[in-house]
Amino acid sequence: MRFFLRLIALAALGGGIFYLYTLAAASQQDASRLVSCYAGIILLGAGAAVLLATWFLPLLGDLVGGFLYDPPTEERHPHADALAKVAAGDYAGAIEAYEKRLEVVPEDILAVNDAVRLYRERLHDPAGAAQFLERMLEYGNWSDYQRRLLYDRLQEIRATVSVPADAETQYETHHDTDEAPIA
Repeated sequence: MRFFLRLIALAALGGGIFYLYTLAAASQQDASRLVSCYAGIILLGAGAAVLLATWFLPLLGDLVGGFLYDPPTEERHPHADALAKVAAGDYAGAIEAYEKRLEVVPEDILAVNDAVRLYRERLHDPAGAAQFLERMLEYGNWSDYQRRLLYDRLQEIRATVSVPADAETQYETHHDTDEAPIA
């Protein structure tokens, strides 16, 4: 809307300048009329200059600035949903958000670690943390290092509370090693 108003104002200024110029050109013999026409042209030109300085130059600066500097797009943190729920105090919802993240990126070890931390520290449910880790060990596609890290975390939880010993057999079943057995 502002663009059209400014465009109309610019057109009116241009029309006024053209009218005064043709009037001045037609009245070459009347000196007072000629001076007033030229004064009107100068005033209309000053108005056009103000309009140019307040509208066109900032518009041109924005276009050039946008061309020369394209700001980077903001990437959303992969755990943003879960972190927002933790900040709101919805720890069970945060664990669900981490589980959804693990459905998309199953090798996200940080999501597993944070979910286990929430089970233990916020929900005070070490058995739930152990079950979650067992599920991750069973279904996750972990490197040997990550699998060992998760298994050690599970053993740490099992040491503090009585949890079924299924995790040890699951680790041994899913742990692939290229080493020959020691005889």
